[in-house]
Amino acid sequence: MYIINTTYAVPSAQCNEWKKWVSETLFPAVIRTELLTSPRMYKVMVASENGDESFCVQFSTGIEGVRLWKKELEATTQKLVSDTFGLSVIGFSTILKEVN
Repeated sequence: MYIINTTYAVPSAQCNEWKKWVSETLFPAVIRTELLTSPRMYKVMVASENGDESFCVQFSTGIEGVRLWKKELEATTQKLVSDTFGLSVIGFSTILKEVN
C-alpha cells in the first residue's frame, strides 16, 4: 500500500475556498482514474512563518497508481491547482510506503 501525499501552503484568506475546491473538484478528478482511492485532507498543525495554512491531501494506491502519479497525475494536479489559485497555493508531493 502506498500513499500519495501532497502538502500545500494556502493563504489564510483562501482556506475556505481551498477546502471546498479540493472536495468538489480535485478529489473527483483524481478518483476518476480508479487507481487512487480514499481521498483525505488534513490540516497541518504547525504554524508557518508567513501565516499561510498548510494542508495535506492524500490518496491510497498500489504500485500502478504510483506509476500513473509519476507519469501524468502529479503534473495534471499541479496544473489544476495553478489554473485555479495561481501562484498563491504551492505544494510538494511525497510517496509513502506502508511499513508493517
